[in-house]
Amino acid sequence: MSRNQNTDPPQPGEPLPQPGDPGLPPVAPNDPIEPEPLPLPPDTNPSPAAPVREPDSPPPMGDPPPSEPTRLADLR
Repeated sequence: MSRNQNTDPPQPGEPLPQPGDPGLPPVAPNDPIEPEPLPLPPDTNPSPAAPVREPDSPPPMGDPPPSEPTRLADLR
């Protein structure tokens, strides 16, 4: 019977798993750290990351620009 090496602690007298353990997949120097994403199915269209602005539309509303710099009160 084999035991799960990830959850069961090694028992006294058992050898510790070594890096060349045949149960592990081989590592090649050109293995990507993050694999490439899987391609999307042909019937799906990805949506854009941000809303697309129409060329003739006004810019989005935000804070109005300050008319004059903020003045600190002189509390003497």
